[in-house]
Amino acid sequence: MKREEKILGEANRMAKEERSQTKEVVVVVVDEVEVLEIVLFVECRVTVS
Repeated sequence: MKREEKILGEANRMAKEERSQTKEVVVVVVDEVEVLEIVLFVECRVTVS
């Protein structure tokens, strides 16, 4: 779980850096972060079960 949290934190940090650029980039990064959250959630569920 810790590794996934670290990856998600890194993705969020990158997303914040990207937000200082264009709004189009922000939308793409936010979408990527949401997809990453879903993937990590599924991975965690699979690992637990």
